[in-house]
Amino acid sequence: MVPTAPVPRVLLAEDDPVSARYLAEALALLGAVVETRADGPAALALATAERFDLLLLDLGLPGLDGRGVLQALRARSDAASREARAIATSAATPSVAELTRAGFDGLLRKPATIEQLAAALHRRPPGLAAPQAADGPPVLDDAAALAALGSFDAVADLRRLLAAELPMQVDTLRRALAAGDAAGARAILHRLHASTRFCGAAALAAAGTHLQAALEGGDAAAPEAALARLQGAADGYIAEVSR
Repeated sequence: MVPTAPVPRVLLAEDDPVSARYLAEALALLGAVVETRADGPAALALATAERFDLLLLDLGLPGLDGRGVLQALRARSDAASREARAIATSAATPSVAELTRAGFDGLLRKPATIEQLAAALHRRPPGLAAPQAADGPPVLDDAAALAALGSFDAVADLRRLLAAELPMQVDTLRRALAAGDAAGARAILHRLHASTRFCGAAALAAAGTHLQAALEGGDAAAPEAALARLQGAADGYIAEVSR
């Protein structure tokens, strides 16, 4: 008989309802059992009473921030989750060195991707300590999509729909530009912009905005380069959604 892997238990301490919902649903999809608390004292009380494999502690929790929760938990010899891995979550860029000194095993920048959450859940994440690269928008912004649609299932369905339609949309856009139909191209971009917002397709949205600016700028060569960027973003989006 193949042994069954233990189900990881996660304490998610997050006061923002949208972020909490997204993170809890995403972690559940990854196979975790998740308990959520919206303030520091409640998170500390639960971590003291029950054993968790992973603590995701928001650095801006009300009542007692994530650093305070972890410090108090580590100081209690009788706390059930005293030795649990702890990862700080933040939309800002705090000092990784300071977080390490505070006892955290890593930093998860918000909005976090499914891949980052999986890495945090299933292994000790040395690479998680580095802040998310700021060299461009992510392919998928999960928190933005969830904020727009309110349901992780709805986000997934709409993302698949956009992935199926994108090749035709990009081809229609290319033909409109080749025919000099700037108005038609702008209409396609307008529809695409709405879809990217709902899907949290951040890189694709940025590429569409870039092409829109190129059309408005009047440089005959600019739209061609911007269209190539849009094609690359579309390919990246389809690949990511199809994984």
